[in-house]
Amino acid sequence: MTDKKQEATDKKNVREVLYNQNLHTVFSDSMNIKRCGESHFVLSFYNTLTDELAEEQARVAVTPANMRKLIDLACRVAKYFPERDDSGTEKTDRDQG
Repeated sequence: MTDKKQEATDKKNVREVLYNQNLHTVFSDSMNIKRCGESHFVLSFYNTLTDELAEEQARVAVTPANMRKLIDLACRVAKYFPERDDSGTEKTDRDQG
């Protein structure tokens, strides 16, 4: 899909957003994702303080459907599309070299 077609598709799916001016932007240098049953995932974002200590900065719960949308969006924005091997698992940099 070309960028212009994707842009048009994105514009069709946009809804008005009310921004919370009191919400802080926080820095995160690592994250963890846990699946909590079938109903949702929990994403935790951390800031590393020392080699032995990290501080949780934010925690977000999302449904499985929204998790897939989040992954699709993150891959598209980062222009990163993980390869899969024949077993269907993601190949990592460690696996390739």
